[in-house]
Amino acid sequence: MKDVMKNYKTYQAQNAVKAAQVTNHIKARKRAGVSHGRAKAEAYRIYKIKKSQRILENYFENFAW
Repeated sequence: MKDVMKNYKTYQAQNAVKAAQVTNHIKARKRAGVSHGRAKAEAYRIYKIKKSQRILENYFENFAW
């Protein structure tokens, strides 16, 4: 994935862009047949969201292999 983050001056603008990227990733993966939880965990890992480790751990703990 190409990182298209511009250098916005406020953290609100940076967070808005990152939130839009995460939302778009989740929507695209759900269209591809992936569950919401897995798509969210992927997006949080890709876009380096602060709580991603906990979400991924919770997901994989409850995942039935």
